[in-house]
Amino acid sequence: MAREDVSVTSAPGAYSDPVKLSMEDADTSNKNKATITTGEILEIHNTDGSSHNITISSADTRFNRTEDISSFSVDANTRYIWGPIDREGWDQGGGVLHFEADNSKVEFGIIDQKDKI
Repeated sequence: MAREDVSVTSAPGAYSDPVKLSMEDADTSNKNKATITTGEILEIHNTDGSSHNITISSADTRFNRTEDISSFSVDANTRYIWGPIDREGWDQGGGVLHFEADNSKVEFGIIDQKDKI
């Protein structure tokens, strides 16, 4: 089963107009992924009236360490951010981050904010 891509939104510069963050529902069957380089921010938005769990999958580092963010509880009607993301420890191969939620009322967005300050 192929994971569902979440689009990356490029943050505007300090002197640009705001941009709409692309948010996509969690795919509870296929799970989700996004392309990362280093420095992105993952936004997690629980649009439901109940809390739900998310998992962000880690990858081996040069120090042979892995530690998923597993079953992190996202409160009802709340937004969270995670990052900036470093490829080491999170890249599942080819610059891909894997993440998932237990309910499709959780939305994900990726913000590429590098070189914007």
